[in-house]
Amino acid sequence: RTQHQNLTVLESSIRRLTLIRYREDRCYKRLEKTPHFEVDNFIEELKDRFGDIPVVTENLLNSAKIRSIITELKIFKCIIKQQQIELFPVDLTDDLKNNLDSKKIKFLFRNKRLLINFKDQLTSKKAYDFLSTNLSL
Repeated sequence: RTQHQNLTVLESSIRRLTLIRYREDRCYKRLEKTPHFEVDNFIEELKDRFGDIPVVTENLLNSAKIRSIITELKIFKCIIKQQQIELFPVDLTDDLKNNLDSKKIKFLFRNKRLLINFKDQLTSKKAYDFLSTNLSL
C-alpha cells in the first residue's frame, strides 16, 4: 500500500469509530431518559437491530430500569449487594410492611433507611423485579 492508501484507510476507520461512538452516546442518552416500563420496548429494538443481547447489556438495561424507579420515587440511595438492597429515604407504609411480611422477606427499618435481606443472591433482574412489584409507583 502507498502512504496515501494507508491514510485513506485510517480516515475511513476513524469515521466509522466516530459514527459508532455517536450511536452509543445516543443510545445511552435515550436509555437515561426512558421510564422503566418502556425499557422493554428499547430492548426489543436492540434485539431487532443487533440480535441477541449479551448478559452485560441486560445488566445495564436492568440497572437503567432500577435507576428510573428510584428516581421516580425520590430515593437518593440504592445499594444492591449480593443478598441485600438498601434504600434511603423510604417511608415504611403499612402496605409495604404487610407486603414484605406476607412474603416472609426479612428487613430492617430505621431513620427512613430500609435494608432488605434476601435468601438467594440478587441479580440486576431480580432486584428490578422486587423493586417494581413491592414499591409504590
